[in-house]
Amino acid sequence: MYGNRFVSMWEGVDAQTMKDVWAQGLAGYRASELMVGLNTCLQSHDWPPTLPQFRALCRPRANHEVMYREAAFGRYATPLAYHSARRLGFDVVRTTPYREVRAAWVAIVDELLLVPDLPPIPEAEPVALPAPGKTYTPEKAASAVAAMRDMLRRAEG
Repeated sequence: MYGNRFVSMWEGVDAQTMKDVWAQGLAGYRASELMVGLNTCLQSHDWPPTLPQFRALCRPRANHEVMYREAAFGRYATPLAYHSARRLGFDVVRTTPYREVRAAWVAIVDELLLVPDLPPIPEAEPVALPAPGKTYTPEKAASAVAAMRDMLRRAEG
């Protein structure tokens, strides 16, 4: 990925020792976290990171408010964001301002940060289309609304 930059960074270091140090330093990281670190490297790092830098890329500090605002639009950058929104309630996240749920959201996110293996974000459930002939054209919908208004007028008296 980094070509000669990577080789020159570790020049003079025993390859096996380097592998052992990185293996120990990344022990306990989930595959999804390592992918976050690698993807961040691909997107924004021209030089290979050191081990401490890479660890920080794998587990970025949670920006609670940004995560909440993204979740409010159904965007989940990480399993942490998805499962936090699920725990608080998707409807709550979509309809409640952050300031009103801040304490609960922060508590949930911070608790889930400690979970070693959060499940991945599930794929979206397919939405069934209505059966043929069961859909409304704009004209049919307008007619149905007019009929409901008529019923309400008659019911009121």
